[in-house]
Amino acid sequence: ADLAATLRVAVTASNGYGSQSATSGSSSVVTPGPPLYAATSPFNSPIPSGAAVDPNSSLYIAGLREVHDQRGFTISLGNWTVPVYESNAATPRYDVELTEPWRGANWMMGVPIPSGAAPDPEADGHMTVLDRATGCEFDFYRARHEAGRWTAGWANTVRTTESGVHPYGYSMRGSGFANLAGVIWPQELRSGEIKHALIFSYPYTSALGAVEPATETDGQSLRGDALPEGARLQLDP
Repeated sequence: ADLAATLRVAVTASNGYGSQSATSGSSSVVTPGPPLYAATSPFNSPIPSGAAVDPNSSLYIAGLREVHDQRGFTISLGNWTVPVYESNAATPRYDVELTEPWRGANWMMGVPIPSGAAPDPEADGHMTVLDRATGCEFDFYRARHEAGRWTAGWANTVRTTESGVHPYGYSMRGSGFANLAGVIWPQELRSGEIKHALIFSYPYTSALGAVEPATETDGQSLRGDALPEGARLQLDP
């Protein structure tokens, strides 16, 4: 279980267990399509054979085992996840007001949001609209739909043909990753194979900064075994 080789799990937890969107994301209205993000994306390109193992690997793995023994690991489906909806040319457009004090803009204009779309019911209120025709992923944090208008604490877009990482932060996650990066899809469960890196939430992420491919962090732990956001973990091959 060293931090090496073929399958990466990018850590995106913030300041508490389950306080970020977890790993599963699905919607009955989303149809199978081409893989998200470029082949060179950190979520699609395997770690090279012979990659160096982090010198703190054993310490990190012991911390992971401790959390597992205390709380277990779960896949979130009904909450603490990312509801996904697909849009097309006929989808209604909305000007979404952005409300967080740290927002980088006040509005996201002309966003396609399907009728019946609803954010995750938990505090993060994540939601994503996927427009395959334009190759655009619309990500939302603390989205709300009231009286016919949409607001969000923050929202941003990424191209589905690119890396799935916001280069200057301002993602919906604490790590800089797009909402759909690392999500498990229904067709992957049916096929029995997941060909990309996953994301998981973790209670002890380092306050000392992120590592690539993460571009930001909300880690607050000073434990010696706290994982930096962006850390890549190998599942036993």
